[in-house]
Amino acid sequence: MKLDCIYIVCYRGDVHFARPLVASIRQWYPEIQVVLVKDLLAGHFSTRDIEETYRVSVLDTERKRFGWCWAKLEPLFLPQRQRCLILDADIVFAGPVLEALEAYDEDFVVSVEETKEPRSSFMRQTYFDYDALRTFDTSYEYPGFTFNAGQILATSGVVKRDHFAGLVDWRPALPQMVRPDIFSCGDQGIMNYILAAKALKGEITLGKGSFMVWPKSQAAQALELKRVGQGEAGYPFLLHWAGLGHPFSFRKMLLGKWLLHYEAEYYSKIRAGTLKRLTRQTQLWCWYKKCRLKQKLGLG
Repeated sequence: MKLDCIYIVCYRGDVHFARPLVASIRQWYPEIQVVLVKDLLAGHFSTRDIEETYRVSVLDTERKRFGWCWAKLEPLFLPQRQRCLILDADIVFAGPVLEALEAYDEDFVVSVEETKEPRSSFMRQTYFDYDALRTFDTSYEYPGFTFNAGQILATSGVVKRDHFAGLVDWRPALPQMVRPDIFSCGDQGIMNYILAAKALKGEITLGKGSFMVWPKSQAAQALELKRVGQGEAGYPFLLHWAGLGHPFSFRKMLLGKWLLHYEAEYYSKIRAGTLKRLTRQTQLWCWYKKCRLKQKLGLG
């Protein structure tokens, strides 16, 4: 099924990831619609050169401040049916991914990890407390797999905001998880539950794929950056730095060379790109240090 759009969720603290992500998308897909979902919780941030140089738009959301993770659900609630890929910012395309995804017809497609034991401490920390979930919903059956919610192929207009009743409270200034005693990692545990439960009831269809590679995995270590050059084949995967920390410098990150490569590509097309890159790195360093100081002082 043809993809209509790619949504990228970002805020002030990770927009520096969104830039190389956009550059990586445009290398392989110059024409696909790309839309930013901006969370202004940490303050306003400019995406002007992303929009103008890379032909990217911004989703007009009623709420402007979301807090960790909740902004990525907004594309799901659009009234029109739209086939879309919803991404965290800390991702790059290692090559052409969309052709493989377009082979699926299910309402939702996730990159899965087969996990037979749902009661492990890892499951509780990363997704949900299985026994507590079974008490909450006695009809729930664990499907035998989990998925990282930072990359989901979705059909908008299928899952409604009302379907999150009892799970997310949308009324406060910032959305709040209702059952932190059951679910972990913000939307991730909740999405693992909702999509699997609705698929079990026949309310949606859910496809299982393998289109995300974690930089800490052996598979990621085998990827060769030279294969993403112009005219090269690349790899049909997304690289996602999920759970690996976000230091202000890509050089300090595992496989940060991929981010540096696409960041350089990004700024090569921006007017005064070298100066902007250096200026923004300095600004990011100052903001990062300021946030760390506030945390130490208990101010935020």
